[in-house]
Amino acid sequence: MSASRGQGMILILARELRGRDITVNAVAPGPTATPLFLNGKDEATIATLAKAAPLERLGEPATSPRPSPIWPVRPAGSAAR
Repeated sequence: MSASRGQGMILILARELRGRDITVNAVAPGPTATPLFLNGKDEATIATLAKAAPLERLGEPATSPRPSPIWPVRPAGSAAR
C-alpha cells in the first residue's frame, strides 16, 4: 500500500469511528535510508528529504520499528461491541 493510501485510510477510519470509543493509530516511520530509497538521489536531495522529516534525519533500517499488528487491540476490561 502506498503511503498516501495508508494516510487516507487512517483518516477515513478515524472519522468513521469517531464517537464509538475506538481510537485509530498509525505508525509512519518516514523516509528510511535503504539502498532502494537512496538509489538515484544526489546528496542535496537526500539532505532536503532528511530535513523534511520530523527528526531532521533519515531513518535507519536497524532502528526502524517492527511491523505492527493490524488487528484492533482493546484495553483490558473493555467489551467488544
